[in-house]
Order: sequence, then C-alpha cells, then structure tokens
Amino acid sequence: MEIVFTGKLASMPRKQAFAVASAFGAFPKAQINKQTDYLIVGAIHKTINEPLTTRKLDIPNIKHITEKDFIDWCQWKLSIWKDNLK
Repeated sequence: MEIVFTGKLASMPRKQAFAVASAFGAFPKAQINKQTDYLIVGAIHKTINEPLTTRKLDIPNIKHITEKDFIDWCQWKLSIWKDNLK
C-alpha cells in the first residue's frame, strides 16, 4: 500500500510518520504517482483568499483519509500483531 502525506500532521513530524507507516507495512512516498493508494490529509491552514499550495488534493482516483484514520489503521495493525502473540 503506497501512501502520501499532505498538510501538517498534529500527532507527529513527517519523518516519524514515514517511519511509522513503513513499520506497519505501508510504503510512504513524497509524491503521488499511479501506484498511490491513499493520501493522508493533515491540517492545511490557508486564508479564504489564499490559494492552496498543495495540488495533491486535486488528483482524481486517490482516496483521501484523515490523520486519525491513519492512526486508527496503525492501531489495528498493532492489535493484529498483539493477537498473534497469544
């Protein structure tokens, strides 16, 4: 599963998010490509008249998920590993 992050993450720095994603089996990338499965969207702070600096949100056929969804996925993966220890 290839993922790309955009926006400011509240839970961790981007470098740590890449490491966490890799540890749980995802393949984090800096840019969207044809193999990208998910775009994890953090906070994007812009005023009403200020244009977005990220065009990642405009790319079709990429599923957008929240940072919370990403953390929930990590917790789910961890619970599977934990259950396998029993």
